[in-house]
Amino acid sequence: MPDIVFPVRFDSEAFEQDLHQLRQRDRPRLIAARHEIERDGVPFSHLCRCKTGPADDGTDLTSCAKMRVPWPDGPFGFVLVGDIINAKPYLVVVATGERHPKVRYRESVYQIAHHRLHDVADI
Repeated sequence: MPDIVFPVRFDSEAFEQDLHQLRQRDRPRLIAARHEIERDGVPFSHLCRCKTGPADDGTDLTSCAKMRVPWPDGPFGFVLVGDIINAKPYLVVVATGERHPKVRYRESVYQIAHHRLHDVADI
């Protein structure tokens, strides 16, 4: 059975904000990944469901999926939510970043996504 491929959209402003939180040398990899999935979509097999309910770090991404960059187990990721744009279903990337940063002050992609989805100030 062929893999289902979902079209993907990015919030350009959020993507740029997220890139600026990363090291300069890591940005081209994520920019390339963005261009690839905007052009080709993301296969269902590259998506993982985020944990249901609050995670150990306090994030709640119950309605989200995640994608590792580079696939299959890279150190970066995208957090995505479903949306309908012009009567067509899409996945929308709500956060880009490191999955598990080693630098204590840097938020993970999951924390960034949680704030964007749950903090009134970011809506």
